[in-house]
Amino acid sequence: MGHGQVPSDYNQAIRNIIVSADLLQEKGVTYTQPTSLAIVTGWGQSMEGTINDKDPVIVDRGVTEYVGEGVYLVTWLGELFIKRLQRMDEEHMWLISDNKKHKDQTARIDDLTIHAKVLLVWNAKRL
Repeated sequence: MGHGQVPSDYNQAIRNIIVSADLLQEKGVTYTQPTSLAIVTGWGQSMEGTINDKDPVIVDRGVTEYVGEGVYLVTWLGELFIKRLQRMDEEHMWLISDNKKHKDQTARIDDLTIHAKVLLVWNAKRL
């Protein structure tokens, strides 16, 4: 999301949370194993509408390669992103921003490191 971050600049907004396996199952969320689940806080506006700035996002760290179209936590050219990935050809991926104000980007597969697949967004809205 956003213009990317250097991973060391990442601020931790949520430290501990327990999510029941029953809730994840109700939501249709499948994952590699419970110990691979983590929460990351979204940042920036490039995925706005799907993931808003500061929304908690549940990711599966057991997914470290492209397993089909979806939203992933990736490092590209030294910066951390949450982007929708789509294969372009054998050597490239599209890094897609859901917010149409942001341009999609093309990345060489060899320049991408997939850290996790995004499974669920907890959209926080003030009422």
